[in-house]
Amino acid sequence: MRAGVFVDISHAWKYFAVLVGIALLRALYGMLRTRDPGFLLFVVYGFIHVFLLIPTRLYALATLKRTYWGTRTLSAEEGATVAG
Repeated sequence: MRAGVFVDISHAWKYFAVLVGIALLRALYGMLRTRDPGFLLFVVYGFIHVFLLIPTRLYALATLKRTYWGTRTLSAEEGATVAG
């Protein structure tokens, strides 16, 4: 029985190879069309997306109901001056 997607390390290497391959294809297409070597940053963006943006989105979804971080408690005196 399989425990998860990355049971074997070869799956991870295949995933990263596909990630780099697709990023290089997109970069080459952009470079051919615009003559701008900045399109090589697609490769870097792919890794940023996988290792930073996706986990951040998952964390945000997991903590969606936690709203205490953006609020502060007001004392009775502060509440009266703010409201009135």
